[in-house]
This record gives sequence, C-alpha cells and structure tokens, in this order.
Amino acid sequence: MKRSIILCIAVSIVSSIVGAIIAMSFVDVTTPEENSNTNIKSSVDGDIEAIPDLSAAVENVSKAVLHVETDMGHGSGVVISEDGYIVTNYHVIEGDEQIVIRYTDGNTQEVEIIGYDEEFDIALLKADTEGKSLPYAKFGISDDLRQGEWVVALGYPYSLDLTMTVGIVSAKVRSNTDYRPFIQVDALINPGNSGGALINSRGELVGINTELAHYLFSGDERASYGYGCAIPADLVKKVVSDLREYGYVLRPSLGIREKNVTADYIKAVGERRNIQEVGGVIITSMTDNSAAHRAGLRENDVIIALNDIDILDRAAYHQQINMYRPGDVVKVSVRRNGVIRDFNVQLVDRDGNKMSTQRNVNISDIW
Repeated sequence: MKRSIILCIAVSIVSSIVGAIIAMSFVDVTTPEENSNTNIKSSVDGDIEAIPDLSAAVENVSKAVLHVETDMGHGSGVVISEDGYIVTNYHVIEGDEQIVIRYTDGNTQEVEIIGYDEEFDIALLKADTEGKSLPYAKFGISDDLRQGEWVVALGYPYSLDLTMTVGIVSAKVRSNTDYRPFIQVDALINPGNSGGALINSRGELVGINTELAHYLFSGDERASYGYGCAIPADLVKKVVSDLREYGYVLRPSLGIREKNVTADYIKAVGERRNIQEVGGVIITSMTDNSAAHRAGLRENDVIIALNDIDILDRAAYHQQINMYRPGDVVKVSVRRNGVIRDFNVQLVDRDGNKMSTQRNVNISDIW
C-alpha cells in the first residue's frame, strides 16, 4: 500500500514536469525589452504598427509654422517655399490689409496678400525674404493618407507659443453643405490653430488646419467635440497654384446635377432609373451644352471614378473634380445599365466656358 502511494506520487511529479516542458514550448519567453521592440500581432494578416515617435517630424516642420496677426484677430500660417510664400485660412485674414507674421524666434514682419479664395478658405501671403531662404514645409500627398494614420496639428491656439496636438485621421473625405472638402482628424484644433499645419509621421504637410468641426456638422457644436478639420494638401497646392498664376481660383465643372447612390435612393427610384448597386453619384440632370452631354454622358449614368480615382459619394466627387482646371480632359467612368463605360470629358468653368490648359506656373515647378 505504502509502495503504491509512493509510485503514484512519483508518476504525478513526472507528469507535471513533462506537462510544464510542453507548455513552455508555446510560451513567448522574450524579455520586456525584447517585446517593446516588436510589433503587436493583429487578429488579421499583418502587424499593427507601434505608435511612431513624432518628435523628428515636428522638429522638421516647426520653424515653418508662423503666428499670423491681424487687426481683427490672430491665427497661424505655414511657409511653403524658401522664397517666402505662406498659406493660411482666408477667414484668418478676412477684411484686413495689414498682416503681420511672427516667426518662432520671435521676429515679426509685415507680409503682402497675394490672393485668397473664400470658398476653399485659403489665402496666400508673401514675405520679403531679402534674398535669404526660409525654412519651409514640404508637401505630402493627402490622397495617400490612410484612415487611422497618425497626424500632428501645429499652430498658435489662443496666441500661445507654437503648440502641437496629436491624433489620427478619422475620415479622409468629409464636406460641408457646399461640398468644401475636409480631412477629419481627432487632433485638437482650437481657435488660433486655423491656418496651421497638419503633418504626417514623416513631417510632410498633408493639410491646412481650419475652423472647428461644428461648422462641418451644421452648427451643432455638441456633435463635434474632439474633432477638427483640415483642407487637404492636394487641394491646397492647386488653389495656391491658381492664385499665383491668375490671382483667383479656376473652378471646373461637368455641368451636371448629381445625387448620392445610397440604399435608400435605390429603394425609392432604383427600378425607375435602372440602378441596382450602391455607390457613386448619379447624374440627375444636365444641360444640352454641358461638358458631360457633349462627351456622351446621359442622365441616370452613375459616376464611379474620375481618372481612375474611385468616387463613392458627392463629397469624393467634388473633391476630385476641384483638383482640375477648365480645359483639362478627364476620364469619367460611369455605370450605365450595369455596364461600366469610360468617357473623356473636357471640363468647363461654372459658366460653361472652356479655357486654355496652358499654364505659366506648373505645380511641380513650385514644389
């Protein structure tokens, strides 16, 4: 009996040791230091990137972000070229002719207004550099931003010294009732941040911060706490190029009226208009001499892409169409009776006029 008990205990001990050895083979025994340098495994294919160190990105662009003072108030601005061109919001300088900028070193300087556009809320200023090169922010490609990507907003809120807030891209394409495009971020953007820089983790300028998001959400401030907006850098480059070349912004058009193709829309009129798929914008009307009509588009065509850029809704449509100028030819992809067709359309301005596509200033030559 005693011998049997001893035998059982021995077997149990051996079994425990063997089980522990097997279990340990499945356990990651790396040290905390080793774990800190590895990516967190996601439940889907690929790794989740660790939160980046954004200090180098901020340092790379901080000297290009300026305080903008006017008789009516204050805001921020961004130097975008070494010869002193500066971008800010139109509403920052609205109604003022005397604009003073303050650099990060405390020096101040009066600047010239080159031009502005109220619709896109962009103003272009020029500082006299006296032949010196200014630190400037290099443009990134805002269309390459990803939802969830880390970004930093830089500016001078409440006339404080240069301030940074960090967040993620909440949505790439938002718009107000006038379809002015925005990048939506959850980095805090307070009064005075308007006209400042939104940068990615590489220190590239991907947007110009603009007013608080309650303007985007029909004036309901309760719906927008924690959200901010920025004008996409791709659009800023186009607007600035127009202001430098013409002194105003050229506004292209297909000459159509359009609506979002949603599930509710299909339920209501899909059978009558012969549409079954959600997404894109449907042409509800056009004039006989419109650019779209001359190119062969028809009412009830659903626009799904412009120059191979997907168009999911009206916000995306207006954002993409505004990247061009009257006279430019764009490929418009439509879904007609379930078949995808492509049309080359020469854009016109909002009055239906064609303009020369010859440009004295090329965007790629500026930046």
